Amino acid sequence: MKPTHFRQINLLGSKGYASIVKNEIKAFFAYKGAVFQHLLTPILYFLFIVLGVSSMQSVVPYKGLTLPYSQYALTGILAMMMLTDMSHAIYRVTIDKQYGLLGMKLLSGIRPVYYVIGMSTYSLLSTSLKSAVLLVLAALLGHGFTLMQSLGVYALVMLMSLFWTSIGVMITVKIKDYKTRDNFVSFVVIPVSFAAPTFFAVELAPRMLQLAVQFNPLTHQLQFMRDLLFLEGDFIGILWLVLLSAASIAVASYVINRAQLTLAEHG
Repeated sequence: MKPTHFRQINLLGSKGYASIVKNEIKAFFAYKGAVFQHLLTPILYFLFIVLGVSSMQSVVPYKGLTLPYSQYALTGILAMMMLTDMSHAIYRVTIDKQYGLLGMKLLSGIRPVYYVIGMSTYSLLSTSLKSAVLLVLAALLGHGFTLMQSLGVYALVMLMSLFWTSIGVMITVKIKDYKTRDNFVSFVVIPVSFAAPTFFAVELAPRMLQLAVQFNPLTHQLQFMRDLLFLEGDFIGILWLVLLSAASIAVASYVINRAQLTLAEHG
């Protein structure tokens, strides 16, 4: 039997997933400074950008409606934070690759799908913390949503986050070193988060910008979220989000399963 055949033997089952989740939770809370940073960043965005702009532009147009800018931009911050948190999954999987941990985990019997979802834990915790703080802060300042709306938005953000973290895990398989990883985060992840209608209304943007944002998946995810919030849209959007997340997990699992494994540190 070849060593790679061990990848097809589910020795650990759901215990493998539980072990990854446990390790990622420990890693998240191991750095108290990082946890506080997760809390501080969305607060600064909301207080000094959203409320600042809201004092000058109180409403924005959206599909025939006039929405409070603070609520419109709040959904944008939630989506942007969710996307940038994908970098945590990229960092964590890169470490696994560099030190041979990916190979050890897969050869020990952890199924690729469990690995993909489990390695999303760090990012999901960060997104969950930021979303909760933002929604509570906005509600306390009179710019939030109803309780049911907040719970719905929270669930959608977590669902979309799973989509992006799965994409991050898949892409990281092709990243060969820390420099490439950092360049990808700086020149792809962050620009994509701003190249969506997070802080601006598409209807008021220049025609060229209106066309450009349509190629950004985050734009359409934001649209699903805002439609459900402000237009009481149907649940087709949620179904699409579920299908996209499931597809991204499936593709990422396939890529992980086909990845070349190493059990030693490499540069």
